[in-house]
Amino acid sequence: MDISVKDGLVTVRRGKNWIIFDENRALEVLNLAVSAWHGKYKHLINCDQPELVHLPAGFEYGSRMHGLYLFSYGSLNRYGEKTNVAIGEGSNIFNQHPWLIDPLLKYNEDLAGQKLGPVLAFTSAKTEGGKKEKNEKLIGWKFNLDLLRKDYDSDARNIFYQSSRNRAGLIKELSRFYGYGQKVAQLVALYFQDVEWQDHLNDWKDLKQIAVAPVDLWIAREMRNFNILIEWSTDKKNTASYIVSDFLVYMFNRYNLSWFEALQSLWHTGANICFKVSKLEQKAACHCLTLCPFHDYCVQRAGGSHQRNKGGFGWGNSRERSKNLFYQ
Repeated sequence: MDISVKDGLVTVRRGKNWIIFDENRALEVLNLAVSAWHGKYKHLINCDQPELVHLPAGFEYGSRMHGLYLFSYGSLNRYGEKTNVAIGEGSNIFNQHPWLIDPLLKYNEDLAGQKLGPVLAFTSAKTEGGKKEKNEKLIGWKFNLDLLRKDYDSDARNIFYQSSRNRAGLIKELSRFYGYGQKVAQLVALYFQDVEWQDHLNDWKDLKQIAVAPVDLWIAREMRNFNILIEWSTDKKNTASYIVSDFLVYMFNRYNLSWFEALQSLWHTGANICFKVSKLEQKAACHCLTLCPFHDYCVQRAGGSHQRNKGGFGWGNSRERSKNLFYQ
């Protein structure tokens, strides 16, 4: 992570790519995000984290199975399905078939594809490409279980205990698993940090001090919509999300901000407010003015489906917000 600061602008580089951020504006937005979540802003009041709401009924909170559930949730491929729906399906499946996520139980390869289908989205399994994708995902799922058994004593919490006690170390350790890049690794780390585990209390005291910032489509676009993100060399998701993540971690550490509360607030705003905005200008303006805690900071709307298809966040395809009703 390479960061330089000049005249209130923060430049973050990874390799040849870079993004420039407005630090003061970011601080205002992140403080608002923390207070909106902590104070349960009216339209975030029922937005509890789905990975907690959907904890399988047969799994004890803070247990080894709770850890295996959170770890396995990181492998779910939603394919456009809303998060709470995908997690709800996964919760039901894992509760009925714990052998799918517990390395200590006998794994049934013949049934795995059938049971995992609803959460791994084998929608094109009838085609040759779909069969290859399905087989790869099932092999990857089994690989993760075998690695958990071999190197982590069948307990996903040991991934954290055996890691270097820093963000890079957590990402490196989790990235040993199939399907875990930097975003999913940080997402799973965030889940684990939010649990009051039953043992290794001193370990978790240290591990919960490591700032992480998984950046998805919503958060990446909010950085542009709120005019925090000023200039960039790329908006390709894999690279740009890592750079935005680096910047957010820099802000969380420098200003001692709660990354859990800030990220939950930003994500739920995107998924539950921005997601439902109308394409009609006046309706969209009224929707944002009435519902969004970040209304005063949102000056544009980034993105579009054609940008997603190209693998980008659509920052360069931003359109200005309406200046009539929207800014009243």
